[in-house]
Amino acid sequence: MKKIILSIVVVLIILLIIPIGIIRLKDGGSTIYKGLIYNITKVHALNENIPGGYEKGLRVEIFGMQIYNKTNRVYKSIDKLEGPITLVLKSGTLTNERATFIIENNSEDTYTYGPDYYIEKYENNTWKEIKLDTPLTWNSIIITLKPNEKKEINIDFTFGYGKLNNGKYRLVKKVFKNDITMYINAEFIISDKKEVLKLKSRQVLNIELEPNEPNIKKENFKYLNLPEIKEKQYDNDINLKVFTNYINKTFNIKIDSKWKVFVHYYDVNKTVGMVEFYYTIENIDTNKSIIFNLNNGIVDIVYYKYLDKKVDEKELLNRIKIFSNKYVQEKKVLKNDEKFYDEATKYVYYYGVDKLVYSYQLFFKYGELGVINNDYGTTYIINKDGSIGDK
Repeated sequence: MKKIILSIVVVLIILLIIPIGIIRLKDGGSTIYKGLIYNITKVHALNENIPGGYEKGLRVEIFGMQIYNKTNRVYKSIDKLEGPITLVLKSGTLTNERATFIIENNSEDTYTYGPDYYIEKYENNTWKEIKLDTPLTWNSIIITLKPNEKKEINIDFTFGYGKLNNGKYRLVKKVFKNDITMYINAEFIISDKKEVLKLKSRQVLNIELEPNEPNIKKENFKYLNLPEIKEKQYDNDINLKVFTNYINKTFNIKIDSKWKVFVHYYDVNKTVGMVEFYYTIENIDTNKSIIFNLNNGIVDIVYYKYLDKKVDEKELLNRIKIFSNKYVQEKKVLKNDEKFYDEATKYVYYYGVDKLVYSYQLFFKYGELGVINNDYGTTYIINKDGSIGDK
């Protein structure tokens, strides 16, 4: 009985080891030896981007997983702008841990590619592949790139490479068209240095951020014993119930902690003033607002703007995160007769023009009377890739 079992085991091992098929590729001479559980590719592929004109080496897959890949990867740099397939870094996605790249087919032909890639670093005036202690393994997936189509490729550098140190890198991928193999790359730079936002005197944006007048609704209802309130996140203040109930009934909006509120009077007797509620997205103020005009105990006019507008709030918050990683605010060197008083950093989103604005304001006292100067500040529009725009 033991001999029979041993014989069966030997037969199974032989069946697993012996190739059941041999495929010769029309790529210049590569050969695939196919077994029941493995593929072994002896690479000899035409590739004009490699010195000598051929990619040579060996690749091994078991159960569809690549466990070995060694070829003569000494590639000439490819001009991405001239080729039919381009690979570029998506703006605003790069960190030392991950990034998103865009692959685009600029031709009328169909190409394919897989999930595999490798990373090179520019050192001593040459590109060198980063050697890994353990080769990366890849699923056998074929992705089609149709004519004039582009797709995003999300790369996690920590998979195999870990966090990337400062330096110049490029991601290298291969794409296929029938029996033709091409190598494409996208360069990027990892740096922990931040660009300085210059402090300027009396800086203003040269763009209209409030293109529309607010809606006006005439009213006539009373309010009682309303104290002046400094700007704060709404916290169910009992003094404001008449206003929040009105908003809920009139606009079907429930005021919660996402809204800020303040009450201000224009006279010492507190007869004429305003109550303003405006929407916030964490640390971002917005111009979505409701303003009540106070006149001798009566609300006579209600102004409101952009109450029906929505925006991708996660995208805005991520935009600020990228912006903060790229830039640092310059601070003024105060003179002997100047003393620091306060500073304010704000982010404001304007629904009417779809703009996110960063502003920094410096306040300092000067002179014998201690006059407060607020002429120095910085204002920029934050673009969707986290860079700075109109200013």
